[in-house]
Amino acid sequence: MNQSKRLDSQSWAPSLFVLGLCIWSARNLSDIWQSDVYARGSVWIFLIWLIPLIAVLTRQIRTGRWEPDFILLILSLLSCLIGIFGSLNIARHVALGLAVGGQVSGGFWKWLWLAGMLSWLPATGWLAREIPGNGWPLRSGLLVVSLAFSYKWWKGGLK
Repeated sequence: MNQSKRLDSQSWAPSLFVLGLCIWSARNLSDIWQSDVYARGSVWIFLIWLIPLIAVLTRQIRTGRWEPDFILLILSLLSCLIGIFGSLNIARHVALGLAVGGQVSGGFWKWLWLAGMLSWLPATGWLAREIPGNGWPLRSGLLVVSLAFSYKWWKGGLK
């Protein structure tokens, strides 16, 4: 493997540390997704939301151009700390979404994908509880719109 294809551990180690911390702080998310009537099943929305990130991450690793987004990682770390010290689940869950998004580089189009995070957050389910179907149509629509508007980014057409 030549020098340009090698991934620099100085760029991925902090990124994975922040992601690990955010996963740990949001560890109650799976319980909420299973037990909360307004968030039940959101794990499927979360997994669909991850597909574009996996496509971009795979492409960046394969080409040796994996560049974490350190601005998002700093925002996720701040949100995580607010969530931990303030005992705020929403801050912890948002931190997880930001940390996941911070694993890859991207511009405006990635932010449109990141907005799809609202579709799987338990707080969104609670806010949309009065909408028929416990907000599922709204949350699913938000995910679809987010994925559609960010399509060129995750398919490799835009940065």
